[in-house]
Amino acid sequence: MAFISNGTTVATGGSLQNVPAPTTSQVGTSTSGLSADAVGSYAMLGARSNQSSSNQKDFGQTLSGSSLEPRSAGGYQSDENNRSGTWRCMGHKAAFNNDLTNSTTLWLRIS
Repeated sequence: MAFISNGTTVATGGSLQNVPAPTTSQVGTSTSGLSADAVGSYAMLGARSNQSSSNQKDFGQTLSGSSLEPRSAGGYQSDENNRSGTWRCMGHKAAFNNDLTNSTTLWLRIS
């Protein structure tokens, strides 16, 4: 059995064929439509000083959004509420130790 879309066979025998990758424009348009804190969005965040998340986090490790707060690259803390969901570290977060700059990095919301 084959799956045909717009006259092109895109699946046969359980595997995909001839499926084009999205264009740069399509990816850009989709990404720009994300709201802040949406799954798939990125943010500069740091661990809240009163959380057990004050431990070091390496690239790829995850952390609950309730343990993170918005920060600038220079470490400025925001008074905004905690984040929701689960976030993946996309850089390196040093242990907190009252060091706002080095405990701040880029995070990706994954759930």
